Amino acid sequence: MAWRRFADVPESDDARAWLLGVAYRVLANQRRSASRRRMLLQKVARRGSNPTLLSDEPVVRREEEAEAIAALSRLRAADREVLLLSLWEEPP
Repeated sequence: MAWRRFADVPESDDARAWLLGVAYRVLANQRRSASRRRMLLQKVARRGSNPTLLSDEPVVRREEEAEAIAALSRLRAADREVLLLSLWEEPP
């Protein structure tokens, strides 16, 4: 979402820090959304409905991706955040 406020990006050496702050907030919002989605699915499951019909979680097609996601979930929140932010910054 940095492109939405492109005019606000500092022109100095602070640009990287500003962009990392934006990335941090985007990831935090995504985590909160995922948490709310999990809570909703649990609530629906307790009522006896089929929660998989409501899920928009990405389908994990390869075992390696599932293992990477599981490994990320086992990290401490701060370590996971550092890793995700560093991956975010690297070019594809």
